[in-house]
Amino acid sequence: MKTKSWSLMAGIAVTAFSWGIVPAWAENWIFMGEAATGEDVYVDADSISRNREGLRFIYSIGEETIYAIACCDSRTWYVSGYDEVYSPNSHATSDMIDYVCSQE
Repeated sequence: MKTKSWSLMAGIAVTAFSWGIVPAWAENWIFMGEAATGEDVYVDADSISRNREGLRFIYSIGEETIYAIACCDSRTWYVSGYDEVYSPNSHATSDMIDYVCSQE
C-alpha cells in the first residue's frame, strides 16, 4: 500500500491540538486512490478517533490537508473549514469513507 509523510506546519499543529489529536505527531497516511479531480486521496489512519461530535479523521486531497467528521450512516463527511457535507464522487472518496467508518 502506498503511504506518504510530511512535516506538520505550525497552523496545522495548532488545529491538531484544538481537535485533541496529540498522538506523537502521528502520520500514517494510507493511499485511497485518485479523486475525480485526478488528485491523490490519503487518510491519516492515526487521526481516526471518536468523540462527542462523531468519528473525526484527517485526510488529504492533493496538497490540502482536511479535518473532517464522518457520518457513517449516510456515508458522508462534514468539513468544518468549508462548512460543507460531502459524499463520495469517486472510488477513492468512497474507499475513504468506508475505511474511516470501518475503524469505528
